Amino acid sequence: MAARLVAGAVGADGLGSVRFPAAYCGLTGLKPTFGRSAMEGHHMAPVTTLIVSGPLCADAADCRLLGSALYGEELVPGDATGLRIGVVRDPVSEDVTSEVRETCEAAIETLREETGGEVVEIELADLAAATLAAILIINAESMSGVTPERLNRLNPELSPIARGSLKYRMLLPTAATVQANRVRTLMRRRLADLFDQVDVIAWPTIPAPAPPLEEPMVELPSGTLSADQANVRGAALANLTGIPSISMPVGLSSERLPIALQLQAAWGKDELLLDAAEALERANGRRWVESRPPLAEAEPTGA
Repeated sequence: MAARLVAGAVGADGLGSVRFPAAYCGLTGLKPTFGRSAMEGHHMAPVTTLIVSGPLCADAADCRLLGSALYGEELVPGDATGLRIGVVRDPVSEDVTSEVRETCEAAIETLREETGGEVVEIELADLAAATLAAILIINAESMSGVTPERLNRLNPELSPIARGSLKYRMLLPTAATVQANRVRTLMRRRLADLFDQVDVIAWPTIPAPAPPLEEPMVELPSGTLSADQANVRGAALANLTGIPSISMPVGLSSERLPIALQLQAAWGKDELLLDAAEALERANGRRWVESRPPLAEAEPTGA
């Protein structure tokens, strides 16, 4: 999709797997409200309470078109005028690289100006607990139908780390999953209250641009973290609670790698996220949804 070889692609977002590739590749990715989009054919469709299919496209208009097919209903354009944008001052928005923080703050202000809205500082306690709860639940759900006998028949060519990880999940206590679902209920109630105050919550999709494949680590103010560990802090809440979320490109780093902003809205407000994304695209002249990586701009060197 990033190479523009196809007009759109479909991902399955369980802990950010639509939004992260969108953020890394300068695309727009929509994580729908849980249950709104088609999941036929996904092996976890019968058991998951977190994973949802969503479109990965060049811009919000294409996400709206492909999303309409996935939803089985037209995602009708609306109006984001007067958008109330909530910002949270915590590690998700603060423990990021300076380029990401400055770029996302500028994008939020641009969106506010374009919509004639306002920026409201809000509090969202226990976000770290929500992240852990989502990880526990998705690991427990992924073990549906797995038995010790099946684990012992794993292909011997599977790496020892992968085999160990799969078997470790069998040791997760039921009490931990029960507690995780209590956290889910708590966070849903808190979000319901917050969405009476704001229309969307905004923070960086990823805390740092894409790291090298051979060493997927990121340097943040808090220290060095794996990209997976750092990224999930800002994504898991939407999966745990079922709210929709969208990632959109808002700039490039000094190394010309994409930087992305994430917006989250109340349940069923998927169309509002697309409206907000289109407003931001208009405000910046579609600069970032049409930007190309240096490789694409390079002149051919030979036949």
